[in-house]
Amino acid sequence: MASLSKRKNAITILSNIKSLLIVKNMNYSDLCSQADLSPSYSVFFKDPDKFNPTLEVLSSIASSLNVSLSELIDPHLDAAKYQELPEDMKHYDVILTKFQRFRIDSWLKINEKKIKDYQIKKLEVYEKLSKS
Repeated sequence: MASLSKRKNAITILSNIKSLLIVKNMNYSDLCSQADLSPSYSVFFKDPDKFNPTLEVLSSIASSLNVSLSELIDPHLDAAKYQELPEDMKHYDVILTKFQRFRIDSWLKINEKKIKDYQIKKLEVYEKLSKS
């Protein structure tokens, strides 16, 4: 039973790591580098049966992803909250009526495009810096 629980926890953490990497436009190599882990450690991110990090490694991973350790292991993590946004945007959790939600949905589509454009510009800058 403990093994099943351990596997479930590993799957949760690995899923959170993958989701956070996506919203932060990072890959496993970037994470290993920022968390001071060996590049070969990325193998463990792909197999929950082999993923058995120490508390120190988990803390380093959380720090590299700019989340707390408790957020990293949270089975209900909403990775979208950690997406890098343009300076004039902020993520909010709100309770809405159906009518309010309808109005906000139109804004959401506009803002999603702005966020995507922002991320593309940042990626272009990163690629230019990487080439120089």
